[in-house]
Amino acid sequence: MVLAVAVVVPVAAGACSTPPPQASNAVPPPATAAPEAPIVWAALGGDETVTTGPAEEAATAWPQRVLSRLPATAQLVNVATPDASIRTGLTSQVPALEANGVRPTVATVWFGRDERGSTSQQRADLTALVERLRALGTTRIVLVAGPGPSATALAQDVAAATGAVALPVAGIGRDAMGPVAQAGIAEAVAPVLAP
Repeated sequence: MVLAVAVVVPVAAGACSTPPPQASNAVPPPATAAPEAPIVWAALGGDETVTTGPAEEAATAWPQRVLSRLPATAQLVNVATPDASIRTGLTSQVPALEANGVRPTVATVWFGRDERGSTSQQRADLTALVERLRALGTTRIVLVAGPGPSATALAQDVAAATGAVALPVAGIGRDAMGPVAQAGIAEAVAPVLAP
């Protein structure tokens, strides 16, 4: 019986031995942040936001100017159409995004020049438009308000009710499509869209 104990003790001692030492000066790999998802920007609106036409005009349009200030991975989906109203955005531009499977992360909405109908109808349409963009997964919606107190008030009312951002753009005058105005609009919008 003594012999059996002598054999068990070395086996148990071997099972309890400590692992070999490791270098304490080993440097762990640097922590890396998860890559940010690319910005997918939907631009909705009328004449002021359209980027079709002669190449030089399209290149200096405010959406192109803003896009040049966003990360290189950002994508612009411009569904703006000439002579569009808020109702056009609701009935044509948002459905175009939905039909193409576009899931914008941010959106700018700028209507006003060709508006018709009552302010209450415009408010209802703009609210519905924002809600449809939210349903697509858009987390930041910027309601750009051109010159005029009524456009600013509408954008602020809808932004307060929906969580969108109202962005009045002052000092652009009546020619919002001119190069100076387009540069001013880009200066106002770019910081709001930048991550």
